[in-house]
Amino acid sequence: MNEFSQGLKSPLALLVVALLSGCGGSSSFPPPTDLSCIALGQLASEAFPVQPTQITLSKFVPAGSVSSGSTPMPDHCQVQGVVNSRLGTGGIRFGNIFEVRLPLNWNGRFMFQGGGGTEGSLPSAFGTAGSAVPALAQGYAVLTQNGGHDNALLSSGPAFALDTQAQIDYGYGSIDVSTQTAKSLVQKFYGRSPDYSYSVGCSTGGKQGMTFSQMFPTYYDGIVAGDPIYNQGANTLSETNALQAIAAIVGQDPTTNKPLCYQSFTTADQQLFTSAILESCDALDGLTDGVIDNLAACNFDPATYVFKSTSLPLQCASDKTASCLSTAQIGAIKRINAGPRNALGQAIKNPFKPDGTNVAGYAYDGAFMATSSGIPARDIGTATAAPGNLAFAAVQIPYMWMNPPVPSFDPLTINYDSDIAKLASNSPMVFNSTDLSGFKKRNGKIIYYHGLSDPGPPVTHTVNYYNQLTSLNGGVAATQSFARLFLVPNMGHCSGGPSTDTFDPLAAIVSWVEKGVAPDTIVASGKNFTTAPTTRSRPLCAYPKTARYTGPSGGDISLASNYSCQ
Repeated sequence: MNEFSQGLKSPLALLVVALLSGCGGSSSFPPPTDLSCIALGQLASEAFPVQPTQITLSKFVPAGSVSSGSTPMPDHCQVQGVVNSRLGTGGIRFGNIFEVRLPLNWNGRFMFQGGGGTEGSLPSAFGTAGSAVPALAQGYAVLTQNGGHDNALLSSGPAFALDTQAQIDYGYGSIDVSTQTAKSLVQKFYGRSPDYSYSVGCSTGGKQGMTFSQMFPTYYDGIVAGDPIYNQGANTLSETNALQAIAAIVGQDPTTNKPLCYQSFTTADQQLFTSAILESCDALDGLTDGVIDNLAACNFDPATYVFKSTSLPLQCASDKTASCLSTAQIGAIKRINAGPRNALGQAIKNPFKPDGTNVAGYAYDGAFMATSSGIPARDIGTATAAPGNLAFAAVQIPYMWMNPPVPSFDPLTINYDSDIAKLASNSPMVFNSTDLSGFKKRNGKIIYYHGLSDPGPPVTHTVNYYNQLTSLNGGVAATQSFARLFLVPNMGHCSGGPSTDTFDPLAAIVSWVEKGVAPDTIVASGKNFTTAPTTRSRPLCAYPKTARYTGPSGGDISLASNYSCQ
């Protein structure tokens, strides 16, 4: 009796085993009915590699009945369950809830779809990360999970961290047990293991990919880690410092006592700053196109910059006018750029699993001050909407990054001298190890990418990580045999901005893993450029190379074929 049939109890389920056995382990199946999906739902806990495991939903989903955007999903089984359901701190129910979708026309591949934020909900396992066409529609079996907690049961998203095991589950436990369980379901349903397995995600999903490469190097053959929050505590300090910089130059609402951040920079102020940085650095790559491709040569200081076109300074000499930014505004910008500092003006060393690096600020990329996707934009908010980092970052400090948690602590008062010692130095939610020897040994491949105008995790953190990786693996060329980094000028957090933010890293990692074709470039497109042409395609280049226009003089700057990586 095989493993599948051992977990089945009913005559109907045993009939399904016979039907599946007739498939001989191939990717063809009985006619699409509920039978095979019902059989999965009757598997007992003992049939799974991690126990206790309970299947809570298993049903057949006919083609076209559900869609992701405009893409209809094919015939597939939808399976949901929970691993390690338990009562935790405060009597709250915790558990690693997962969803697996198994297409009847399977291509032999398995994909983990990375999560977002502090998780706490269960995304549909359509495989929407990293590809214009959802992976399920391409024939992948796809897994999602909830990070080990349910936000509907919590007072706030980060409150899960009051439970020690929930910290572990959010950090790595949930993606570990859900991967093991999902692969077990794949084996039972198709009669064989996946030919190739991929982890694809951005933000938290990017961190999860890095976690697999560091802790579970045998789980996935190829990983895409976009804008990763792998050092989430340090990222939170960068974000909170930026929020404090904005809050310091505005008044407070007399009713709520909250800073009126939306008063810090008007849209015109943001556009003025953007004009200055582009005038200073845009042409350094040989092309004036609203994109700074030679960021390393951009020595921009907003406090001393004088517009070439008008001979007027960016920083006001006295009172604020429409043609300049106030001294307080420039001070806030420079603080955001510098990152958190102590009373002596020294950069703060990363306190989370210390690796010798500093907690970074935000580079002056061409979309630094983009009105919808730039870096201060997430801290400005509007008259009716609070700054994003109040919810995205600062709120995490009392729950996730103080040891022990202090829910009553006001994160806007954090002091980079006296409060650093209160932070959790060995958090199970941080993954900044550069030891990828296990992943490299098994011939795993990983693609990192990061938007240069990301207002969440500073791109500097990812660049520093990759530079450390290269120093440990014999230099750039040797490291690129298994790990490559792609930077996206003007892109915000995972997308957005006047950038080429649409590309297919899943196709790139599959080609690398299965065909041995390492990506030197990934063609990307975007339609939000603020100057003509507003729609463009460009190559993303494997770091440290950057894109340069090499087409004919006066040629079409919207064509990726007119660029090369140098």
